[in-house]
Amino acid sequence: PGKRPARACDLLLLSCFCLIMPFVIQASSVCTRHNLVIAKIQKNEGRREGSRLSKSAGRSVHAHLASAGRYAKVGGGSLSSYGRGDPYKRSFSPVCVNSDSGSEPAVKAQLADRPPALTREEVIERIRQEAPFLVTREVLARKFTYDKPVNYDIGDSPAGYILYMLHLKSAMPEELLKFKLEVTRIFTPDPTTVIVRWKMEWEQDDEPAIAGGSTTYILNSEGLVTKATDRWTIEGDIGNQKFFAKSFEFANAWRPFGLRKLGRVSLPIATRYAAWETLKDDPNYGGQLTREEMDVVTDQVMLAVLGLGVSVGALFMVIGANLIAS
Repeated sequence: PGKRPARACDLLLLSCFCLIMPFVIQASSVCTRHNLVIAKIQKNEGRREGSRLSKSAGRSVHAHLASAGRYAKVGGGSLSSYGRGDPYKRSFSPVCVNSDSGSEPAVKAQLADRPPALTREEVIERIRQEAPFLVTREVLARKFTYDKPVNYDIGDSPAGYILYMLHLKSAMPEELLKFKLEVTRIFTPDPTTVIVRWKMEWEQDDEPAIAGGSTTYILNSEGLVTKATDRWTIEGDIGNQKFFAKSFEFANAWRPFGLRKLGRVSLPIATRYAAWETLKDDPNYGGQLTREEMDVVTDQVMLAVLGLGVSVGALFMVIGANLIAS
């Protein structure tokens, strides 16, 4: 009689296992068939795309050769001289546009669609109007990099940066309660650097929270932005639980579009940042750990907490099963 609850518990767990396994096997089979269908579709699309690109490349080469011939006739140059210099300037060279060109409308449309180049003063004025969420394409150089404290991957292309800034501009007021942004100062310490100081405020746990930061824009010789760097610090009592919570909430608000607040990508990134900010600003911290080492420690702590949670959950399931069996 003393072994009856344990035997009943075993029978209950076995029954649950037998009930669940057919669904798991069926789901696995469906996923396998789905992956095979997707792979087949991608393979067919890749073939069609390759054929389309081959035809497009052939037409492009033919158009460039024809333009080169006209260049030699009209411009007095030689075919050997065509192809030297800046390829971007060659592609839009007005010398290659002729009245008898079959691609004349497309080339002229490309020339017309290109916005006029902005002066350095105009670029700085756009920065003053939009910072820290800069979304104007004309102020960004082709080779562009972006640096930020939270390691969300958005790429280094101007398009990726603009989409990211557009998302933050609309998402932050929704993520942070009673969000307010104030640009406190804009100055240019040298002709190639523009620094924007800003302050973001929100309410968390019925208390005000403030993040003071700056965005530094580096300009190239043409006056366009080649690099943007965001930095910020959370104001308040350092080294306590509330400081960690505010750092975590603010870092999570910077996640790109499509990432959940407590997802498997955003949760570790925000936790690492908050842990590092809480540690490095503590007056008792002696600099024994670097940011990379602290990230490793934080990941180990998160795994330990996750393992503890799974163990506690399994324990409660066993206790519940025993209670039901008894």
